Amino acid sequence: MKNTFRLYSIGVLGFVFILSSPLALLSADNRPGPGGRNERIENHRTPFNRNHPRLPGAIEATRRHGERMMSIPGVVAASTGVRSDGEPVIRIFTESLGVLGIPEELDGVPVNVIVAGRFYALADPSPSERWPRPVPIGVSVGHPDITAGTIGARVTDGVNIFLLSNNHVLANTNTAFIGESVLQPGPIDGGTFSDSIGTLAAFEEIRFCTTRRRRVSCPNLNTIDAAIALTSSANLSISTPSNGYGNPHSTLHPAFGDPAVIGDENLSQLLGEPVQKYGRSTGLTSGTVDGINATVDVCYNASCSLLGRFMDQIIITPGNFSAGGDSGALIVSEENKHPVGLLFAGGGDITIANRIDRVFNRFGVVIEGGATTLTLSINDVSVPEGDVGTTTAVFTVRLSQPPTEQVTVDYRTENGSATFESVDYFETSGTLAFEPGEQLKTIPVTINGDSVFEANETFFLSLSNPSANVNIVDERGEALILNDDPAPPGSGTPPRRRWRR
Repeated sequence: MKNTFRLYSIGVLGFVFILSSPLALLSADNRPGPGGRNERIENHRTPFNRNHPRLPGAIEATRRHGERMMSIPGVVAASTGVRSDGEPVIRIFTESLGVLGIPEELDGVPVNVIVAGRFYALADPSPSERWPRPVPIGVSVGHPDITAGTIGARVTDGVNIFLLSNNHVLANTNTAFIGESVLQPGPIDGGTFSDSIGTLAAFEEIRFCTTRRRRVSCPNLNTIDAAIALTSSANLSISTPSNGYGNPHSTLHPAFGDPAVIGDENLSQLLGEPVQKYGRSTGLTSGTVDGINATVDVCYNASCSLLGRFMDQIIITPGNFSAGGDSGALIVSEENKHPVGLLFAGGGDITIANRIDRVFNRFGVVIEGGATTLTLSINDVSVPEGDVGTTTAVFTVRLSQPPTEQVTVDYRTENGSATFESVDYFETSGTLAFEPGEQLKTIPVTINGDSVFEANETFFLSLSNPSANVNIVDERGEALILNDDPAPPGSGTPPRRRWRR
């Protein structure tokens, strides 16, 4: 029997629903509650201060108290966010007004309550068209026993080509067998076994909670709802339809750090990030990352007897960012199309996504054939100081490969133990331009000589503000000014200066 839902209310606990077609989610009741702590998430683009001094504390407080908040009856999600005034907060999502036991603050971090309300599903999907092979990403797909979701991306492990989407789209929520067919379009859109686009290759099992007397127990938390199907370049292309965002970038958003390492990320860089996605039901939409480090309860059937709790999730607003059938869509940054998340759930004013680095690490895959990013680096140099006149420290800035269009990057000197105020060197700044085909550029900095016996000194040359699709992997070059003056008799070790920041 296909996993098809009828019109219903989810009842007491207004859990977030998975976005498998034919779900079409209605907006929730977000009327302010007593005390003024309730907040409605608006589609605003207020600049986020990702270096706010209280943001790390908010993130840590959410991690420390998130599970306790989730144990309060009526709480359906908790995340770290930033208010429209720029203040970091902990957001608690509830089923209705008047949920008791939610504190005003946690570890000194303000708590904002967002009423998510009840969610409804409408069994009335708009059919999606059948695509010629190779089909684009972002269109209808599904296991033969579900309705339909979305193709997220074409990925590879270096040998094979795979189609990326959700477990509940490709593996029918843990029940499919490896090797079973995946259809394009999905069954609700007319797909049959003759429309097979690949076969299920792997999926991350979803672990479900137990509910007793309205108390939810979730000893095993989830981080991703994801699966891959073995396919080919003849069946699947690397780009969205022509009215979409095109090719996703081959490298993940810089907030994830080294994609192969979980733990070196700085997810605060995602807050306020403009993002986009292309999905089966709503096509190309834009939104904003509004929350990170979220713990969310997700319902996988009409009765909510299959309830999974997910940790470390990403929240995107506004509510029209996604709808039923968009599950599995890849979420990318607007500016450079760096992968950010894998869409899998939502309701009311929010969409929920898995961290894309966790998805890729689970299956050992990367985006295949996506846009590439150039990288910039700068070397360290050393130069004798000289007794009189000047010498020159020459820094070399290197691109990972010659560009096909102009690339620019700003540079400026910074004090170390050597300072420009003491006339150890001449302050230097400007913009470096790499023309097509150029891979190396040099930046000279003038150093003043003297005959004073002193310790070796240092200063720095820093890079910033690179062109789009260029990442700086080594942003600071060090210049070591070598003392070449003899020590006076009995002088001992030369004095050291303190660095000036």
